[in-house]
Formats: sequence, C-alpha cells, structure tokens
Amino acid sequence: MLAPDEGAFVNFLTLASSESEYRAKVSGALSTYRLDPMEFEDVRPFSESDNSSAEILSIAAELEESRNPRHVRYAKFHTYPRVM
Repeated sequence: MLAPDEGAFVNFLTLASSESEYRAKVSGALSTYRLDPMEFEDVRPFSESDNSSAEILSIAAELEESRNPRHVRYAKFHTYPRVM
C-alpha cells in the first residue's frame, strides 16, 4: 500500500483509563479488519491544549458525549516521506 520511501500514521481516540487499556482497545478494533498495529507512539491522554485539528476535537467531543467505553475512533490517514 505504501511506497518504500513512505511512512504513515493514524490518530486513534477512545475512552481509556490507562495506556495499556488504550493499546488493547485500539489493537482489538484493528483486529476486526485483520490489521495489526506496527507500533504505538506518543500515547497520552487527550488535551484540548494540544493544538489538535478540528477533526480530532470533533471526535473527542463525540466520544465524551456518548461515553461508550467500546468506541474506538480514528482520524485521517497521514503519509509522509521516509528519510532513508
């Protein structure tokens, strides 16, 4: 799907009380599509002060409003040139 000189990432949001719970929920959601995460990077609680995109802020608001602990939402798929 990606060229050898490209990298990619996706931001995932879910309600979780710990990093391990977050990782388990995201991994479980991905497994329903037969996908496995390559790595988790910069896992932290959401903060509106992070200067997040409008998309991320909207997803966070939806999760907070629904309070459904099973929901895992993802944002835009980003690609970038990989430095070799």
